[in-house]
Amino acid sequence: MLLLAGGPVLTAVLSEDLSSVHRFFVIGVALLLAGCVYYFGPERRIRQASDSKARRMLNTFIFPKIKQKAKRALPDGAASELRFNVMLYRYRDRIPNSERKLYLFHKSLKIEFYDGDYEQTGEVDVKWRPDEGLCGKALSSNKMFVQKLDFQHREEWNMTREQFGLTGDVGSVISIPVYADEDEEKESAIGVLNLDTKQEIDEEKLQQLGEDIRIYAKYIGWLL
Repeated sequence: MLLLAGGPVLTAVLSEDLSSVHRFFVIGVALLLAGCVYYFGPERRIRQASDSKARRMLNTFIFPKIKQKAKRALPDGAASELRFNVMLYRYRDRIPNSERKLYLFHKSLKIEFYDGDYEQTGEVDVKWRPDEGLCGKALSSNKMFVQKLDFQHREEWNMTREQFGLTGDVGSVISIPVYADEDEEKESAIGVLNLDTKQEIDEEKLQQLGEDIRIYAKYIGWLL
């Protein structure tokens, strides 16, 4: 879509003998126009309608079922602090931040659907690259990860200061890749289902819970 929208302008730029400054300016205008087509075009409206439908199904069916299974599997203290979210791998930054470069051609994970205080903590706005945190590892490796978190070894998680600052009180996490329904071979995840609590839970229990709720990641893929 981006290339189609900006194609005529970019072709003109490449075919003309323009100065580097003019060339940079025209390419910038072409990308801006292409971005407008993407953000305000019919594909965005279709996606918003799909997200709205998915949100209703998650809030009324899937999230309550996950919570029910987790409460049976986890100690009372951990269950009372339980949160879960679905991150989608489709967000692009328009401006790189100060900690690492995220340009238009870099997609990142971001929370789209959730049950918990992610909005109050600011976590809902944080973006994760495929190599950052358990969610990024689950996405990039196509594997489920369960972990009691040890933030003393930060280099293992490859997280930014912002990510550490907002998730420092999380004790245990389950991250499960989500795949589109047509991806029968499960080759390319489109998102991640995460469950977390402040308590440090025995990893054997976390693993079992992860296996029990893995089916819901499949349902989420159907919705998206």
